[in-house]
Amino acid sequence: MFGLSFLLLALPGASIALTFLAVGVFAVAEMVFSPMVSTAYAQLGDGRPMAEVFNFRQVSATLGESLGGFTGGALFTTLFQHRLGSAYWAGTALVGLTTAAATVAFHRRRAARR
Repeated sequence: MFGLSFLLLALPGASIALTFLAVGVFAVAEMVFSPMVSTAYAQLGDGRPMAEVFNFRQVSATLGESLGGFTGGALFTTLFQHRLGSAYWAGTALVGLTTAAATVAFHRRRAARR
């Protein structure tokens, strides 16, 4: 869903309506993603106190959002100044959609082995 929102931003002829649609899709992706991250970290407990596990989750999320925002913002600003803003969004869409396809393929192969 993140990749789809980035793809919407990469479309030529950007408009306010298209941007709002992309932000809406991104918001839905966040609503799906956030609980899944918490669930994944909860499964890492393995006898550790849940406070420790979720503190690690918070540190990881904060570090990832900080570094991701900084590097993504710097890359976007650089590309935008060279009139390549759409290339940035197309690249992020490609990475997101490729990752999603690889994840689905991995889980299908794993399920087929069972």
